[in-house]
Amino acid sequence: MKCIIADDEYWVRVSLAGMLMETDPNLQIVGEVSNGAALLDVLPQLQPDIVFVDIRMPKMTGLEAMQAAKDRFGHICWVILSGFSEFDFAREALSLGALDYLLKPVSREKLTEVLGKAERKLAQSRRNRLKLFRHDLYALLYEDLLIPEEDSDLKDQWLAPYIITSDSSLGWREQNDRIAAGCQAMADLRSTLEDGLNVAGCLLPSGNNAIVLMGPSPETVAAGRVEMDARMNTILSRSHDIGYCESACGAELIVSAAELRDMVGRMERLLDLRTVCGIGRCIHLSELEDAAGELGEEGIQICGMLVRSSGIQAQDGSRTMPYKLEDLLGSCLTLAERLTVSRRDRLCEYL
Repeated sequence: MKCIIADDEYWVRVSLAGMLMETDPNLQIVGEVSNGAALLDVLPQLQPDIVFVDIRMPKMTGLEAMQAAKDRFGHICWVILSGFSEFDFAREALSLGALDYLLKPVSREKLTEVLGKAERKLAQSRRNRLKLFRHDLYALLYEDLLIPEEDSDLKDQWLAPYIITSDSSLGWREQNDRIAAGCQAMADLRSTLEDGLNVAGCLLPSGNNAIVLMGPSPETVAAGRVEMDARMNTILSRSHDIGYCESACGAELIVSAAELRDMVGRMERLLDLRTVCGIGRCIHLSELEDAAGELGEEGIQICGMLVRSSGIQAQDGSRTMPYKLEDLLGSCLTLAERLTVSRRDRLCEYL
C-alpha cells in the first residue's frame, strides 16, 4: 500500500511514519504534507491507497480536503486523526466515508487493526473495479454491447491496449495446452503489476485475445506498459517452438474509451504483418504501420493469406488449406521482392 501522512505537526508525522513502517514493512510512505491544500496538490501524482489526515490543519482542514477529493479519488482509504474526542468530527468523517477515526497518540494495536481493515477494503475495491473494467471492455469491443462513453467506467482513464495471437500447425489438443499455459503466464504477469493499474482481457470475435491496461494517469500506465512489454517478451519468446508461436501487438496510450475499439481494429488488421516483422515477441503498432507503408495493400493481403494458411488441425484430425499451394508460393515470391533483407529473413522464419 502507498500512504500519505497529512498533519501540521512535524513530530507527529515522523512518529506516525515510524510506527507505520514497523507495523507493516511493506507499506510505502510516499508523501508527508502539513495542510489540506498541499494534500490535494500531491494526490494526483502520488496516487496513495491510504491517507492519514489530521482534522485541524491550517489553510484547509482534513475534512475539507477529504470532501474535495472523495469524488475524484474514490479508492483512497481515509483515516482521520484528531487530538480531541469530538463526536461531531467523528460523525462528519464517517459520513464522508472515512475508514476510521483515531485519537492521538495512536497505539500500535490500533494501527495494525486499521491497516488490516484498509487491506481488505482495497482488495475488495480492486475486485469491483476489475469487474466493471471487464464489463466495459466487453461492451466496447463487441458491437452488440455498445454503451455510451459517458456511462463507461473507462471514462477519463488512460488505456494501453495489446492484442495476442498464435500461429500453429499443431493438433488442437496440443495447441490448447500451450494456449492455457500462455494464459496462466499472462495472469501471473498481470498480478505483479502496480496496484494503481487495472488489467483486463477478453476474447475478440476474431479469436485473438485483447489485454488492456487502465490507469488514472499517463505516467502510471506508461510505467506499467514498459514492465508489461519486457515481461510479455519473455513469455512470448518461451512460446516460440516448432509448430507453435505466440505474438503480440502493443499500441500507444489513449485516453478516450471511444478510441479503444478503433485502435484494436487497426492492431488486428495489421497484426498479419508479423509474418515480416517477426514472431514470438511484442511488436509495437508503429512498426506494423511502417511495414504496411512499405508493402502496400497487396502486401498486407498476402501476409493475411500466409496467416490463414497455417493448416490448423481440427479436433477430428483434418486440416484445411484455404489457398492452393502454387498460389501461395507465387504470392510469397511477390512479397519477398518488396522486402528489406531483415524482413525477408523474418518471412523465411515464419514460413
